[in-house]
Amino acid sequence: MSQIGQNLLRSYLFRELKLRKTKNGLYSLRAFSRDLDESPSAISQIINGKRIVSRKKALLLARKLTLSPQKYRELEKTFDKKDKTTSELRNSEQSRLDYQRRRIEDLQFEVVSDWVYFAVLSLAETDGFVGTEKWVANRLGISISKALKALETLAELKLMDKKGDKYSFAGENICTTDGVPNAALRSRHESNLNDARTALYRFPTELRDFTFITLPINAKRISKAKELIRKFQNDFCEEMSTTSCHEVYEMAIQLFPRSVLQPNNISTIVHESEGL
Repeated sequence: MSQIGQNLLRSYLFRELKLRKTKNGLYSLRAFSRDLDESPSAISQIINGKRIVSRKKALLLARKLTLSPQKYRELEKTFDKKDKTTSELRNSEQSRLDYQRRRIEDLQFEVVSDWVYFAVLSLAETDGFVGTEKWVANRLGISISKALKALETLAELKLMDKKGDKYSFAGENICTTDGVPNAALRSRHESNLNDARTALYRFPTELRDFTFITLPINAKRISKAKELIRKFQNDFCEEMSTTSCHEVYEMAIQLFPRSVLQPNNISTIVHESEGL
């Protein structure tokens, strides 16, 4: 692996560690190493440029970080000196198709990892929707530039229609299951948890509902639990969205172990992709 690749991986690791520490003051290098399935000394040496990482190890670490497809490709590209430049790639029909596919992958990653995009889509289905960046920005409490970027991105993905300077819902919903990078889903889940913490203190109980239940469970039936949760979500969405809608809400459900998992209780579980 080239020195450029080594430096790129180091920067990705350093930035991600710094970001997680910013979000959680108790987050440490030890916790970061645990999440990456590496020893603290190994991660420390990599970040400080004292350990050379193989191509296989570098890409493995990259997959465990919340990297966009574009950043992952940038890292992967450092291993292939014969890789062509972007301008050269666009010269052939197949290369143009490949470029378009990568562009769509990047946009999909952005849409899934940032709450704003789904909020805009839901807002577009409310009564009195005005498809301008200023109106959207005011309703979601975001900057006009961010609202415009979201509208343009959704239009490029054909999820919003644009006529003149106004946007409208294209009539197609998307589902974050197949083909969505785990990193994008992890980033979105983390964002939801942080936003829920804020909402807990920002909104009165009349406008929100926070509940939890602790229960004994057979870990081998997790797939059934997921099935029941998906059914509830679909039924809830259908029931709450059939009448006149005026606001956008977020509903997130977390199901996770509280007890220390015993190997004999989970040995037959088929490990599913995170977030699915």
